[in-house]
Amino acid sequence: PFTSLFTPTGTATLAVGPVSSAVAFASFGSNLTAVIRNDGPSRAFVVIGNSSVVATSTGIPVDPGNVVGFPQGLATTIAAITLANNAAVLVIESGTGDPEIVYATSAGTAGAVSVITYGADPTGLVDSAPAFQAALATGSNVFAPAGRYLLTKSLTVGGAGTAQWLFGAGLATTLYVDDTFDTAASQIIALVGLESLAPRVMDLAIQFTQPIDATSRATFQTLAAGGTSGLGGTGVKYPPAIAWTGTCNRFHLYRIQLQNAWDGIVQLSGNSGGWTMADLEIGAYNQGIVVGTNLDFSRIDRVEFWVYGMAVPNRAIYFDGATYAMRFLDTASPAIASGSVSSSNIQVFCGAISINQLLGSYIFFTNLMLDNDNARIEHVNSVGTKITNLYSSCTISGPSSAKPTISVSGGHLMIVNYTGQAFGVQAPGILVSSGWLQMIGGDITGYTAGAQPLIHVIGGFFAMSNFRFAMNSAGPLWTS
Repeated sequence: PFTSLFTPTGTATLAVGPVSSAVAFASFGSNLTAVIRNDGPSRAFVVIGNSSVVATSTGIPVDPGNVVGFPQGLATTIAAITLANNAAVLVIESGTGDPEIVYATSAGTAGAVSVITYGADPTGLVDSAPAFQAALATGSNVFAPAGRYLLTKSLTVGGAGTAQWLFGAGLATTLYVDDTFDTAASQIIALVGLESLAPRVMDLAIQFTQPIDATSRATFQTLAAGGTSGLGGTGVKYPPAIAWTGTCNRFHLYRIQLQNAWDGIVQLSGNSGGWTMADLEIGAYNQGIVVGTNLDFSRIDRVEFWVYGMAVPNRAIYFDGATYAMRFLDTASPAIASGSVSSSNIQVFCGAISINQLLGSYIFFTNLMLDNDNARIEHVNSVGTKITNLYSSCTISGPSSAKPTISVSGGHLMIVNYTGQAFGVQAPGILVSSGWLQMIGGDITGYTAGAQPLIHVIGGFFAMSNFRFAMNSAGPLWTS
């Protein structure tokens, strides 16, 4: 229920009041990054400043290293306190369920500079790119308070000799891009920095404008080719929202939403690795996440690919079978890979996962969900891919462009514990033309009409064991 309001200036006093009030806190601490408001029901909470408890809702001390032990259901008012400049603050709420950190500063966030200080306009009426660039050029961590910020130029996070962070106030902070954006830019946000100097971007949304009446990707153009984003426009193939090359590794991306993007989060070139992405919501017409060659172990966790920000007419583009949620490609020549990419808790709506890394890393998925038309796996090549717990509820009965739910044309794919609902007439559910596909354990239910088989093997190697079928099918279960 807590949200941050603005960046204060000067040393101030924390206001007295119940947490359930509209504004529970007044401004405090010139180097703190936000003021906090609670818009939800009353919750007990604790405020910790400078690594020691300075106030709680009942005055009961709390061990900062043991927040799980914080009691629940306490009173909801605190005494006024004063926090000095540069204070590190932790706010913990407790109600029904486990305690949750709702706001925190740390060595990385305490003392962050605000883009407002450098002239950013949170109303979105004036270009805020110069203000963001100036704030980032300081090398300090940069905070964008709640607001809608128009950007016409690319931003670079990192590369100034510090492990720089760019962060906002959650979805209340939106970076807004339209067809006035720089035609020569390669991305909206560039990540730069190696090892201990790797950057972080978190707690914000990036919103791209598209014509709300666009219905075909064939009309979309790049900005350099004259793409337009207004009503009746062509639609714009914007550069990636976030991108990096081999000059960056070990970066972190947390709690980011992309709306109406063409390309989402993309490794452009080089050997990278050791990075983490988590809690992402991605709406991209072309490709959501593109993973290149990895030299280390990288993680992707809790990501949903959905039609975020897309007008209803535009969703026909997203559904046309040419949208890729995730792509795994070789991005270095020669590719020198000795790591892996581990993805967990991934939800894909109407998009493909394409794996084509001839010299790439090992790829692992745990808890992968594919939903609706053309949500599928295209396995072209890999050293080895393993999917544990795959669920698909995919129709392949709609457009003539419908694709198989699982297709293997090269490499080695193993699926352990597959639950599939197959409804199709336009394409087989599982197609093997080359390479290896091993499926161990699971069940497949549903209905297929016409002559299309559920499983079609025309080459390569296919093995299936410990499966249950509950099909009502006019076509064959298996052809080869």
